[in-house]
Amino acid sequence: MTEKELKFVVPDERSYLRLVELLGQPRARKQQLNRYYDTPDGRVTQGFAALRERVEDGRRVLTFKAGKRQKDG
Repeated sequence: MTEKELKFVVPDERSYLRLVELLGQPRARKQQLNRYYDTPDGRVTQGFAALRERVEDGRRVLTFKAGKRQKDG
């Protein structure tokens, strides 16, 4: 499975409210559970990587991201 993701920083609340106005009501609400894993000595994080388990609608997806400093999400 290949995924492309774009992330944008919303600079302030006014911009956020404008985006909400333009986008309208959400189509659906989903609940996710995210668990992040690492070794006891933090090697995954120190290696600028992340290992995440995501559970949504009873489906589990394990994702490993590496190669650059990871941020939340």
